[in-house]
Amino acid sequence: MMTIAPELEGGLQKISELVQAGVVAALGHTDASYEQAGQGFGAGISHVTHLFNAMPPIHHRNPGAITAVLNNRQVTAQIISDGVHLDGPVVDLVFRTLGPERCILITDGLQATGLPDGIYSYDGKQYENKNGTCRYPDGTLIGSTLSLMQIAQRFRSFTGCSLKTAIDCASLYPARVLGLEHCKGSVEVGKDADLVIWNEDFSVHTTMVDGRVLA
Repeated sequence: MMTIAPELEGGLQKISELVQAGVVAALGHTDASYEQAGQGFGAGISHVTHLFNAMPPIHHRNPGAITAVLNNRQVTAQIISDGVHLDGPVVDLVFRTLGPERCILITDGLQATGLPDGIYSYDGKQYENKNGTCRYPDGTLIGSTLSLMQIAQRFRSFTGCSLKTAIDCASLYPARVLGLEHCKGSVEVGKDADLVIWNEDFSVHTTMVDGRVLA
């Protein structure tokens, strides 16, 4: 997968080259207009990197790339459903607009994921990790430290979807985006035995990789 801004010089040609090489071309970190985003889809973009983040907001007279994504009936989109990168009602709007199979849950996790609140360093700059959210001293949001299961739980709370749907948005549907659904993303005979067994409170009970218990 490669994230690309289609409005950049040579962007559409590069998108075509990526698709021909079997790489998933993803729209992201872009200032594309509605029309430029549409051109990107026409060139082969099939996915979106962290929808809403690192792209201009929707304006009723300047719809932009976000509206192009929401109006497209094929493209899948990454969602950081932590309630910070995207507020809960926005997560619900995207879920109801795209439908569950096109919602791909991600963490946008930094290296402080799983570590206590505190001061860490990213890209040579210090940032604060607090309550699962990472910001530079000037308040710039740079990432999350929530686990994917926490992201899925918040997605479920924002959308009212079932636990199965939330899990599929974090596992099966991402596997489809990458063309790995034949071996990843769900518990089925013949698939890789990479499994996590949860306790009732969704803490990790057991982790298996390739059928072997590791923790």
